[in-house]
Amino acid sequence: MFRLLLVALVVLFAGSAARAEYPERPIRLIVPFAPGGGGDLQARLMASAISPHLGQPVVVENRTGAGGNIGTAVVAQSEPDGYTLLATTPAFTINETLYTRPGYSVSRDFVGVAPWATSPMVLVVNPRLPVNSLRELVDYIRANPGRVSYGSGGVGLITHIGQELLKYSQRLDMVHVSYRGQAPAITDLIAGQVQMSMDSPFSSIPFIRSGQLRALATTGTQRTDTLPEVPSVVEAGFPDLVATIWYGMAAPARTPQAVIARLNAAVQAAQVQAETQRAMAQNGAAPFVSDAATHAAFLRSEVARWAEVIRAAKVQVE
Repeated sequence: MFRLLLVALVVLFAGSAARAEYPERPIRLIVPFAPGGGGDLQARLMASAISPHLGQPVVVENRTGAGGNIGTAVVAQSEPDGYTLLATTPAFTINETLYTRPGYSVSRDFVGVAPWATSPMVLVVNPRLPVNSLRELVDYIRANPGRVSYGSGGVGLITHIGQELLKYSQRLDMVHVSYRGQAPAITDLIAGQVQMSMDSPFSSIPFIRSGQLRALATTGTQRTDTLPEVPSVVEAGFPDLVATIWYGMAAPARTPQAVIARLNAAVQAAQVQAETQRAMAQNGAAPFVSDAATHAAFLRSEVARWAEVIRAAKVQVE
């Protein structure tokens, strides 16, 4: 009996020691978008902030294409050892339904590691549109079916699907105009070629402050420090329109739980640091904190939520 107990203790200790060794080498963090965008900037901030807590460098690698699907599929097919991870954004959960063949399934091929940061969007209109609140906007669109157009940075982006959520939930007749990027969409909104859009508060602030755009609501549950004078959609009476831009990390399915826990702990340790929070705030974001199990449930809920909107809007990409 004593010998069996001794063997069991040795095995247990060996397993614990093996888990404690992670990570033994640099970690790749795949960003499925081009450098310079919000997802890339937050991934690089996350990588540099968590590296000291892991004792190994976290190296960002951009693998672009197919709206983020190529880089995502690379991680889905990687060894589940914690050394190849995915930087996630809402596109991670939207694309599963938006694309006919995205090349991955969130629930089958991935496990959520941790969220990183979140930012609401802001609903902005051309000032010549005779509305001053979200309620007035909804009433105006109902009174003018098919006459209000909304611009977005591209089909399937959160700036598009967030407005489809407004259209679907309120049963509105609106016209979508897709652009190659959010910047030209905002340029045409200011010029009056389209009447409304959703955008990052951080990038819209100069135009709001100058009077070139009118902000009606932010899409979080409460007001944001970036635009404290603008009510949230919840305050405006539209709680179903909460839709934030979020950033996080996922790993291939079957990654050991001990590795997931180690990574989640590193993320949470970085999120409480004042330097990290200042860097997030410079881009209009705030820490988004949860344990791995809660984050996995969040990802599943996002897939289901956006699938309903995408199917109702009859939007699909080959």
